[in-house]
Amino acid sequence: MRVEFFTPGGSVWRSTDYDAIGERLWRWISVTYVYPDPDARHLRSQATRTIKEKFRPDGTGTVRFDEKDGMLHTAKLTDAPVDGFWLDRPPFGDWGDLTNPEYGVPPATADK
Repeated sequence: MRVEFFTPGGSVWRSTDYDAIGERLWRWISVTYVYPDPDARHLRSQATRTIKEKFRPDGTGTVRFDEKDGMLHTAKLTDAPVDGFWLDRPPFGDWGDLTNPEYGVPPATADK
């Protein structure tokens, strides 16, 4: 399942994929797009920075920072605080947690 969030200008700001594991959902991959002007509409390819986070239930994962100027940084994690990334399947129409772009992210690391 994919949930997308938008800037005031209508560009995709964040895309979060949930994977069905057993009877629960796992916040698996999140991609954040940074644009030169959040109030204007941009294609994803016009982002000046893309941050891709991919985590597994065992706490391992990667965070990849891709800068428009060609700089690429990747961080590998082995003990990430991912316990909050699990989500019980919500009843139809109860999308509160799914529509939270920071769902499961520890408060000290949430993107503000």
